Amino acid sequence: MAIKTFSSGEVLSASDTNTYLNNGGLVYITQALITAGSSTAVSFNNCFNATYDNYRILIDGFQPSVASTGLLMRMRVGGVDAAGASDYFFADMGLYVNNTSAAANGNGLSYGSTTIFNASNTLALGNASLDIFNPFKIERTFWHGNGMLWNTNYGIRTTGNAHNVVASYDGFTLTTNTVATITRLRVRVYGYRNA
Repeated sequence: MAIKTFSSGEVLSASDTNTYLNNGGLVYITQALITAGSSTAVSFNNCFNATYDNYRILIDGFQPSVASTGLLMRMRVGGVDAAGASDYFFADMGLYVNNTSAAANGNGLSYGSTTIFNASNTLALGNASLDIFNPFKIERTFWHGNGMLWNTNYGIRTTGNAHNVVASYDGFTLTTNTVATITRLRVRVYGYRNA
């Protein structure tokens, strides 16, 4: 693509404006909003494709119906979750603070049927940003997340995750690690522009 230069006072045409706007780093793909849900999961289909290699998922306002509930993620293809129990790996670290003390914890090298990237032990609000690398390519998928929650005290959690199956995925599911329903959740998915 040729680089377009603009001079002072130039009137932009529609195609010029589109060229200028399309040079941004993140491109919006899709979103979901739950304000009074009764489901234990929300799925995103066909949001990963060959257009982008890497993606950012923003999650805010996560609230479950039951305390001590974590938000988990599964890879998805063709409308079906990849739920193999030994296929997910996560290294999890958290720092919880209040007015008088701080405590750190972590899961280390663990396997699970799904992988936690947002904080658990919350009935209040949880927020996270997640970068996911090469989910559509036929290789292992990695992601890294940073989250923060409020549950009488603030907590910060960082996780590194991998799906060990060499395969292509076109979506993902967010779900809870208990029978709790998701009563509040906002999710936005963006693609990282390659150039």
